[in-house]
Amino acid sequence: MAIDIAQLFYAQIEARDADSLAGLANQSAEFECMALGVGGPARQACVRYWRDMLAGFPDLSIELRKTWLDELGTTAFVDAVVSGTQAEDVFRIRCAGRAFASRQLHVFEVNGGGLLKRLTLFWDRMSWELQLSARH
Repeated sequence: MAIDIAQLFYAQIEARDADSLAGLANQSAEFECMALGVGGPARQACVRYWRDMLAGFPDLSIELRKTWLDELGTTAFVDAVVSGTQAEDVFRIRCAGRAFASRQLHVFEVNGGGLLKRLTLFWDRMSWELQLSARH
């Protein structure tokens, strides 16, 4: 279950279709990006986050390194490297045209109906900001 949602999620990101992510989540699903301190209802906050990421980093890519499930199959853990080159200001970071590569943990929790009930992203904001900074 959870692995199916994760695979659909990454396929939609690869297709640059952030708006369709809302269809993967149930009505009360939550989204949280720990590094940026943003979150809220997944159908809005998750879509907004990925829409901004895809606009700010048009060449955004996600390399899936390892995926594993909890015993029930309702939570998928994905070790991924997200990378791209900044093309516009995003999340209060001025565009310097620099690239980043960020190792992240994405946690997908699904409900009994197979829809996303929570997505949490964990990554190192300081490293990300240093890579994108014009002051190297």
